[in-house]
Amino acid sequence: MKKYLSLFLCAALFAACTKDIDEPTPLTAEQEAAYSKIVASPAGALPGVLMVKVAPEAVERIEAGTTRSGGTRSGIETMDERLDQIGVERFHRVFLSEPEFADRERAAGLDRWYYITFAETTDLSVAARTLSMDPSVASICYEYPVVMIGDDQEKGNITFEFGDGSTTRASEMPFDDPMLSKMWHYNNDGTSNKSVAGADINLFDAWKLCAGESGGRDIVVAVIDQPVQATHPDLAANMWVNPNSAEVAKGLTHGAHFVYVDENDKNGAGAMPLDWGPSEIFRNGVSTGQYQYLDHGTHVAGTIAAVNNNGLGICGIAGGSTAQGGNVKIMSCQWEIPATRANQTGKSILGTVRAFQWAANRGAVIAQNSWGYGIGITTDTEFAAWPVKDAIDYFITYGGSNSPLNGGLVIFAAGNDGPLDKGARIYPAAYSKVIAVGAMASDYTPSYFTDYGDWVDLVAPGGDAYYGTEGQILSTVLDPGTAGFVFSDGRKTGYDWFQGTSMACPHVSGIAALGLAYADKLGKSYTVDQYRSLLMSSTYSIESYLKGTKDAQYSTNMGIVDTTIDCSDYRRKLGAGCLDALLLLANIGGIPVITMECTGDYVKVDLGKALGGAGKRGIYVTVSPEAQTRLGLSGYNQTIPYQNGIWEVKCTNTGSALVTVSANIGGTAVSQDVVLVARSANASNGGWL
Repeated sequence: MKKYLSLFLCAALFAACTKDIDEPTPLTAEQEAAYSKIVASPAGALPGVLMVKVAPEAVERIEAGTTRSGGTRSGIETMDERLDQIGVERFHRVFLSEPEFADRERAAGLDRWYYITFAETTDLSVAARTLSMDPSVASICYEYPVVMIGDDQEKGNITFEFGDGSTTRASEMPFDDPMLSKMWHYNNDGTSNKSVAGADINLFDAWKLCAGESGGRDIVVAVIDQPVQATHPDLAANMWVNPNSAEVAKGLTHGAHFVYVDENDKNGAGAMPLDWGPSEIFRNGVSTGQYQYLDHGTHVAGTIAAVNNNGLGICGIAGGSTAQGGNVKIMSCQWEIPATRANQTGKSILGTVRAFQWAANRGAVIAQNSWGYGIGITTDTEFAAWPVKDAIDYFITYGGSNSPLNGGLVIFAAGNDGPLDKGARIYPAAYSKVIAVGAMASDYTPSYFTDYGDWVDLVAPGGDAYYGTEGQILSTVLDPGTAGFVFSDGRKTGYDWFQGTSMACPHVSGIAALGLAYADKLGKSYTVDQYRSLLMSSTYSIESYLKGTKDAQYSTNMGIVDTTIDCSDYRRKLGAGCLDALLLLANIGGIPVITMECTGDYVKVDLGKALGGAGKRGIYVTVSPEAQTRLGLSGYNQTIPYQNGIWEVKCTNTGSALVTVSANIGGTAVSQDVVLVARSANASNGGWL
C-alpha cells in the first residue's frame, strides 16, 4: 500500500513539475510594459547587436557618460548595470555626430539612437529583455542583414566584348555613345528578342526638352549602394565633387564609405574614402580565398547619369548632352557590403542610416536605394520604430538644399523575390513616404522576379534574363582600365547587362533627376509631395499586358527553384504603371498633352487647340522619325489648311511622342510642342493614367 502511495505522490509531483515547466510564470505588469519596447522578433537577427532608442531626457547624460567611458558605458548607473549583465563590448551612437547640423539632428531624434555590441553567444532575447527594464530605454531593435536587391537573381552578370563599340544603328541615335542602340529600356523599337515597341521610359523624345542641363544648380543624387567607381571614364565628369576642402583632404571627394566604426574614428566619424577594390569573401570568419567585384553601385549610377555624347559606352538618363557632363551629379554613399565585424557578416545598418544623414547634410536631393531587408521587418508598426525610418525622414525633411525641391526624394527597389514573396511587404520600400519601384520586361510584362503588392508605386524597365542577355539592362560596371587593380574575371570593358528591381529603381531616380534639372531650367520649384504627385501622374498603364504565364525562378536554402508566374496575379499590384520621361517633362513644362485613340485606322485629332485661335486657321505638323515609328503613324498630311486644326492620321502603337504644331498668322510664326498620347480605344482601365 505504501509503495503504491509513494508512486502516486511521485507521479503527482512530476505532473506538478511538468506544469511549472510548460507554463511559464506570468509576467508582471512592469515586465509587460518593458518587453513591449522590443520591436519585432530575434528570428534571423544578427548576433551580438542591439540598437536602443533612449528617452529624450537621457541623451545629455549619455553623451557625457560615453565621452568619459571610452564607449563602453552610458553614464546612467542603472543602464550601465544592465550593460554589464549582457557583457557590453561597445556602446556608441548609431548616427554620426556632426556639430554643424546638431540642432536639426536633435529635432529629428537622431541623437537618441545607440548601438550596443556584445558577445555573439549571448541570447538576443535575454539581452533585449534585460535592457528593456531600464526606464531610460524607449525602444529596442534587433539588427537584420541588409541585402542588395538583385544579387541572387542577376543571371546576366557576364562580360560582353563590344570590340570597337560600333553598332548598326549608331547613326540613328540622338547621341554618339556607341552602345546606346542596345539600351532598349530607353527607346524600345521592338527588334530585340521578345520585346514590344514602346516598352521603355520614352527617353529619346524627353531628351529633346532636357538631357540633364539645368539652370545652373546641380541636382545631386546620392547612390546608397556599393561604391560608384569615380574614375570610370563614362562617369567621372558627372561625379559630385565635395566643396568641403577639409573632407576632400580625408579622401571624401566624391562621397564616403560608411564602415563599422564608432564616432571616435580618426577619419571622420565613420566616413571613410570610397573603396571599390575587390572584397574578400569570408565564411564563418574564415577567408574562402575568393573575391567579389563591387559592380552594383557603378551599374546603378550609369543608368542615372553616365556621360552622354562623349563617344564612349552608354548614355545616362540625365547625363547631359556634351562630353563635359551635365548638372545631375552622383554622390557615392558606400555601405559595407558585406558589412564586416572581424570579417564576419553583419553590422551594416550603420552604413545605411549614416548615408542618409551624411547625404542630406551635403545637399543631395534624391536618395537612390537598391537594397532592403529580406527578413525581420514585416509591418508598418515595426518599421515605424526603426532607425532606418528616422534616417529616411531626416533625408526627406532636410535634403535638397539649393535645389528645385524643398526637401529630399527617397526611391527604393521593391525586391526580387516576387514568386516567393507573393505580395508581402518589403521594407524599406513599403514605407509610405518613399517611392517603391517594381520591374518591367521589354514586352510590358512584369519581370519574372519583381516583387509586387498594393504598396508598390510604379514600375520601370528592370530586364528579364529569360529574354536573353540583351533583354536585361546595360550600364557601367568597374572599368578594367581605370579601376586600379587587376581583375581575375577576364572582363574586357567597363559595361555589362544586369537585371533586377535594382536596375529598375535607378531609371526612376534618373527620370526624377532629369525632371528637376528641367524644372531648374524653367525656374520652377516643388515640395516633395507635389513632385511625388507629378511622378505618379507621369506614367502609362501596363494592366492590359498582365495576362498569361512566363518562366521564373527564385532562391531557397535548397537552391534555385524554377517555376512559372501568372501575370494576372500582378494586376493592380504594380502601382500607377511605367514612368514616362516625356510625360514628366511635359507636366513640368506645361506642354499640352493631347490624347488620341489607337485603332489601326484613321482617327481625328484636334491639334489646333494647342495654338488657341491661331490653330483654327490652318496648321503645320512636324512629326519626327522617332515619333512616327513610336506611334506607328501613317497616312497623314503635315499641312492642315483651314480645317479647324483637325488632323487625320492612322495610329497602330500605343504610347506617347513629341510633335510640333505651328501656324503663320499675318506674317507672325507661332509654334507649340505637343505630347501626343495614343491609347487603346477599348482599354478596360482607361489606358493612360
